[in-house]
Amino acid sequence: MYLKSIEVNGFKSFAHKMIFKFEHGITGIVGPNGSGKSNVADAVRWVLGEQRAKQLRGSKMEDVIFAGTELRKPMGSAYVAITLDNSDHSLPIQFEEVTVARRVYRSGESEYLINGSACRRKDIVELFFDTGIGKEGYSIIGQGQIEQILSGKPEDRRELFDEAAGIVKYKKNKLETQRSLEIERENLVRVTDILTELERQVSPLQKQSERAREYLLLRDQLKDEDVKLFLFENRNLEQELNELDQKIEIAQREMKQTEHALAKAKEKYGKQEELLDSLKQEIETIAAEISEMKITKQQKEGQIQVLKEQINTERMRESIYLESKDKLFKDLNEKKQQLKRFEVETEEIRKEYEAVMDQKIQKESEVALYQKQIQDFEKEHEEIEIRVNAVREGRMRVAGAIERSQTVKEQLNVQIIGLEQQMEELEQQIKEQQNEKTLFNNKIKAIKGKKEQLEIERHNAKRIEETLSVERRQIQTEIDKKREKYHRIRSNYETVRNMAERYDGYGFGIKKIMEQQAVESGIIGVVADIIKVEAKYETAIETALGGSIQNIVTDTQKTAKKMIEYLKKNRYGRVTFLPLDAIKGKSFAREEILSEPGVVGSANMLVQYDETYKELFSSLLGKILVVEDMDAGIRIADKYRHNVRIVTLEGDSLNRGGSMSGGAFKNKSNLLGRSREVEELKGRLDKWTQTIAKDEKKYDENEKKLKEYQQNMVNLEQDIQVISLELNTQQMSRTAIENRQEELTKRKEQLVLQKERLKRELYTATEDADRLQDEQMNLESANEQDEERIKVIDEKLEYLRKCAEKHAMEVSKVHMRLSQESQKLEFQEDNQERIRSEIERLSEEFNENQKDVGDVNENVKTLQQQIEELKDSLNLMEQKIITDQKRHQKIQEEVKTKEILYKDILKEREEMIERVSGYDKEIYRLESQKDGKKQKKKELLDYMWENYEVTYHQAKQRLELNETESLLRIKETINRLKKQIKDLGPVNINAIEDYKEVSERYEFMQKQHEDIVTAEAHLAGLMEELEEAMRRQFNEKFKDIQRVFQEVFVELFGGGEARLELTDDDVLESGIRIIAQPPGKKLQNMMQLSGGEKALTAISLLFAIQNLKPSPFCLLDEIEAALDDSNVTRFAKYLHKLTKDTQFIVITHRRGTMMAADVLYGITMQEKGISTQVSVNLIENDLDE
Repeated sequence: MYLKSIEVNGFKSFAHKMIFKFEHGITGIVGPNGSGKSNVADAVRWVLGEQRAKQLRGSKMEDVIFAGTELRKPMGSAYVAITLDNSDHSLPIQFEEVTVARRVYRSGESEYLINGSACRRKDIVELFFDTGIGKEGYSIIGQGQIEQILSGKPEDRRELFDEAAGIVKYKKNKLETQRSLEIERENLVRVTDILTELERQVSPLQKQSERAREYLLLRDQLKDEDVKLFLFENRNLEQELNELDQKIEIAQREMKQTEHALAKAKEKYGKQEELLDSLKQEIETIAAEISEMKITKQQKEGQIQVLKEQINTERMRESIYLESKDKLFKDLNEKKQQLKRFEVETEEIRKEYEAVMDQKIQKESEVALYQKQIQDFEKEHEEIEIRVNAVREGRMRVAGAIERSQTVKEQLNVQIIGLEQQMEELEQQIKEQQNEKTLFNNKIKAIKGKKEQLEIERHNAKRIEETLSVERRQIQTEIDKKREKYHRIRSNYETVRNMAERYDGYGFGIKKIMEQQAVESGIIGVVADIIKVEAKYETAIETALGGSIQNIVTDTQKTAKKMIEYLKKNRYGRVTFLPLDAIKGKSFAREEILSEPGVVGSANMLVQYDETYKELFSSLLGKILVVEDMDAGIRIADKYRHNVRIVTLEGDSLNRGGSMSGGAFKNKSNLLGRSREVEELKGRLDKWTQTIAKDEKKYDENEKKLKEYQQNMVNLEQDIQVISLELNTQQMSRTAIENRQEELTKRKEQLVLQKERLKRELYTATEDADRLQDEQMNLESANEQDEERIKVIDEKLEYLRKCAEKHAMEVSKVHMRLSQESQKLEFQEDNQERIRSEIERLSEEFNENQKDVGDVNENVKTLQQQIEELKDSLNLMEQKIITDQKRHQKIQEEVKTKEILYKDILKEREEMIERVSGYDKEIYRLESQKDGKKQKKKELLDYMWENYEVTYHQAKQRLELNETESLLRIKETINRLKKQIKDLGPVNINAIEDYKEVSERYEFMQKQHEDIVTAEAHLAGLMEELEEAMRRQFNEKFKDIQRVFQEVFVELFGGGEARLELTDDDVLESGIRIIAQPPGKKLQNMMQLSGGEKALTAISLLFAIQNLKPSPFCLLDEIEAALDDSNVTRFAKYLHKLTKDTQFIVITHRRGTMMAADVLYGITMQEKGISTQVSVNLIENDLDE
């Protein structure tokens, strides 16, 4: 790890943004006194968390912000950032590069950053624990600290040695442990107070709990007696139901016998009906066969007619075949004659073709002769053309030389003209140089004006920046206020939500059951969880539900039973369950009550729930009436003789029997309203979140504008610097004008000499051009004869080519004629072939015709034979029709006899149906009586459920009916128990759970008290362990420091002796005394040493610590100022030895230290009160020169 860079902006004298970059080795920072060198060390100390303004050479923290000069206004903030290479992960952070920054505003606000993310000062301090880096470490030694190390009290040196020994972290842990111990002791006091309060509550609750238990015992006895009465009455109803079942069974048995006889009659009826249907079907079948045979007879008669027509057709075909035979014979003779004619014509065309072929050969030989003559003339033309080209090349060569000569003449003339122009330009430049002096003066004046304008803009931008800063702080203040409100609402939201999730306000047993909801899917939840109520109905509905609001809903009785066993097993108390498969709904017997004035509605109609729970809420709320106020409730109760339970919107209750409940509630919180309250708080949270987001957006926009203006100010500063540089450039340019004028005069003299030389070259080029003109004329005369011969050859070639072209055209015509004759010959041959094919076809048709005439005679014989067969079939069919008609008449007579028997059977069946109907009516009457008994039984079951939530099976399991007991004795016992319950007076049922809860809390707080006492003892022991570890480590490191201090002291002083001593027996609190004996002197106290000896001794101590525990970097601020040159040299030499493990930044004005540095940064004040830097890399320079 090493320090890569330091960035300062607005810190003390650094008005501009400035970055110092560092590498391994020694970096020196030099400059005159008062230039701001030491401000670099202050910046590093400040960014590492220094909070004491005195350590930063100021009176208050605001002093670190640039205070302005005569020409510049103060800045609004100061910013410092240091960047460290963490590739070896010496720092406990994942980043390869770590940037630690700090910013402070004049308003007093400040912030710390790690890699751009906001953090606490504590995070930065802990980040550099045990690295030697920090405001209290030994990595930053400022002015005067060397003197304090030796001149200060022994106790003041303690922090330096603690850091070197690596026990700072232990001391911090010890301090944290002490704070934790104090907190635990405070908790112990609070827990003791709570225990005292709980002790006062336990005794009264115990008495109330005992009374509640007595009440529950009497109530259970009353329940048992009611169950007995229920079982007696239920048994009687069962007996009556059994008698009705026997009567119904007799009626059903007689009805069954009658139905059996009816079934037989129906079977007999069905058979008779089937027989009639079969006879009728047979009649229809015979009639259909007769009809079908008549149709078939007609079809065969028609077929005979068709066959006769076919015979006539065959006779006509025979006559047609005979006529066709004559025509075919005639056509065959004609085709044979046509074939002979085509053969004669073909022979004549073949002779014509041979004549044209002879003509073609003759014409082609003539064309070949012309082609030979053309080739001879073209060869002669080519030879002459070669000679002409050679002459032409000579002419071109001469012409090129003439052209080049002419070009040289033109170039020389151009150069001469150019020289004259240059001479004129030089004269003009000399004049311009004089004018430039005036222009420079004007530019300097304009630049100064622009600079003044930029400074005005900088002033305006600064004022706007301050305005935006004030506005940003106001926005931040507003955001903080809104966040405070947001957190208050969020706290309420979390509290209410946690109460709902923990089921605060519910009994202990209910909480325990709801804890099992995650593992028992059959637990649906408490009634309050599955219902939604409008705010205006919450009080009324919660009053209507009463204790039922805490009942737990389950899917089945099996789940409820399982949970009851769980409660019994763990002794978690009692809970009422509502199984959905056992609950039945209820409603008002007289629905006209809902129309009474002042009625809001039935309680179950004023709540919202899932359709699955319809029966549940109908059971809980279906017979409870909600009214507007008490007056309306009293009026309705009187009208309906107090048989209805009524609840008002304010929560007052009028019970059946006439009792009334009412009054004020202790608090506004209710179980039904929790969900609504959570949703309302959630809505308010969302609203505040949106408002804060808008303000934060406004804050971001302000910050963006502020950064833009800050950047604008930086740009203006840069523009001012650029203008200043431009001003210096103009002044330097004006100084160079005179030198330029002298150079122009010398250049003019050189141009005059060059002009004379060019004139001589122009004369020589003119003579060469005249000689080349004569040579060109001789070549042109020698070329004229060859060109004349070429013209003659071209004329002969043209004639011969025309003749050859003419004969070639004739040859082409002969080719065309030859092609025509060839086509005619092929056409005649094709015609012959076609005629031969037609002759062959006609011969085949003639033979086929003779064969068809024989086939016609055969067909006629076959058709006549078919006609005879059809006539025989017709005779047989007529006989069959007569037989079927006789059989049809006989079956019709049999059907009439069967229909008389069918009517008698039908009458018998109707009589049996009437008897079955009579039995059915009797059974219906008995069933109606049975339903009445069942309804009465159901009413008994409903009564037991409404009052005790007990089913018939539960009642039988609870008690066994004693036959010796009488109904009268049971009723007397019930009245006695009711009187005893009334005598108990008001009973707090919840006292049992309250007492158990308070008792458990009391036991819990006792356990807490014991835990706190144990924690206190543990923390005390931990502090002892920390102190022991610190003592052991400090003793080891102190011995090492003392040994290395002696070695470094001897090397820097060239001899002598030095040692360290503890001033007290307690090594953790003891001061440290330094004793030194330079060479040639006695061992003496530090106060008796000279200033240089004190400084070198302190440096020896620092170097000893760096040897034992090197820090990644070390910043030294003029610590060698009191040393002479020879000691400075030894100091610098030893400093180089330490660069292997430590990077050094040395602020100095001693030459020996500067010579030892690898890189130097110079700091000066070009503008009064503002520090600027200059960087020089000494490795690349030759210092020896």
